[in-house]
Amino acid sequence: MLLVAVLALPALAAARSRSHSSGRERERPSAESLEKSTQHLTDARAALKGRDLTGAYRLAALAFREAPSPEALFVLGQVALAEGRPVDAQDLMRRYLADPNLDAGSDADEPKEAARILELPRPAAGQLSILGDRGALVTIDDHVVGALPLVRPLLVAPGEHRVLLERGSARLEDQVRITVGRLGELRCNFASKALVLTLLPGVLWVNDASQLTTAEQTGLSQAVEKVLLKQRLSPIGLRDAAECGEPAPGGCSEAGRCQLLSAQRCEADYVLRTQMRRSEPPVGRLHVELELVDVAVGETAAREASDCTPCTVAQATAKLSDKLPALVGKALERPRGRIEVTSEPAGAAVRLDGHLLGMTPYQAVIWAGSHQLTLKKEGFEEHAQPIEASDGQTRQLAVSLVALPPPPVVVAAKPVAPPPTRPLWRLLGGGIALGAGAVLVGFGISALAVNGNCVDQPFTRNATCTDIYATRSTGGALVGVGGAIMIGGAVLIALPPRSHSH
Repeated sequence: MLLVAVLALPALAAARSRSHSSGRERERPSAESLEKSTQHLTDARAALKGRDLTGAYRLAALAFREAPSPEALFVLGQVALAEGRPVDAQDLMRRYLADPNLDAGSDADEPKEAARILELPRPAAGQLSILGDRGALVTIDDHVVGALPLVRPLLVAPGEHRVLLERGSARLEDQVRITVGRLGELRCNFASKALVLTLLPGVLWVNDASQLTTAEQTGLSQAVEKVLLKQRLSPIGLRDAAECGEPAPGGCSEAGRCQLLSAQRCEADYVLRTQMRRSEPPVGRLHVELELVDVAVGETAAREASDCTPCTVAQATAKLSDKLPALVGKALERPRGRIEVTSEPAGAAVRLDGHLLGMTPYQAVIWAGSHQLTLKKEGFEEHAQPIEASDGQTRQLAVSLVALPPPPVVVAAKPVAPPPTRPLWRLLGGGIALGAGAVLVGFGISALAVNGNCVDQPFTRNATCTDIYATRSTGGALVGVGGAIMIGGAVLIALPPRSHSH
């Protein structure tokens, strides 16, 4: 958390008014101070060239104290870069280039060098805007960084820093914590000895302008940052957001959800999505889209889209800058309520207007107005009811879920065993036995029928028969055996089959 020191708040506004009045009457540096400052800068450049960084900083700081100037900021920036303080160096260089007193024609090489340093990869940083008595000297961690009023907020590395403001013999000092990507606004007043540090709402800026050149993207970035700062919002780039906390385990695959998670880690209040797309030449049309997503609600708070025809990127950027304040105002003014939902039993899925939000117990910020709330848990009836969320109010709902009746018990019918059947081998064996027995019986009967008859045929009445058939025993045996076989076959077929029960 940022450290906020608040002393004598009721007197702050009046004291600030008096201090600004006295600041306007502050005399310009004397000719003698300007001469000393110029000489200190000359000596500082010489020391820097000789790699005497301690001497170079001391002389450049003396030059700035004698007569604050953009040239002194430039030398201080060179020293910071040489000492391995890239954030401080870029801060000093960007305020050097933004200083209205800069005479670029005096040394054209210095602005080019400042621009080169600003194009270097920027480490993670936050911003600090200091408002207070005009002419007050600002020192951070024993390094002179500027004088009030600052033309742009200070770029400051994340972490704890000691801020010192000096106006003559008066001093104000405090510790502040700078958060990655966030803009802190420090208000100070020497009369009341008050220091008030406010962390401004953060906006994660996601820009889709891949069709633009690097210079065009830089111009767009500067324009959006300027508008957000004017609206007292902290612009947070995706690069800075990568330094906020640890990413969620497992990552995420959907771009919109990833952006919301990044914004939550940076404690940002909004996600600003800007998009600028060119049409196919030679139409020269640029499509501009703006969308502001409320991180707490997780939904779009305001959206704007328009076409610019014919249009240059600079014109489209100006149009985007003109529309952005109204979009921010619309989003900030949109009313919000809060819901707290519990259920008995807990663990029911919460849906609002058909969108799955989470599981009970659940609490969240939602847009004010009418909504349809649904709770669903396995084994219980679905609960649905309309709710009304009021601006700035919390709606509490405690729901007792109704258990579903148990399903009817179905008694399965005892399976009916199929009727038993005779084995095939018995049917076949019995049939063969009957057939074979019938053949033997037939032969036996034939043998019995010719028993005692003359073998030679034809036989006359008065003729003497010397050979007769003696087949009675053979026929009897055949009939007996055949009959037995037939009885066995009939028994095989006629015997009932075995039951299937065990």
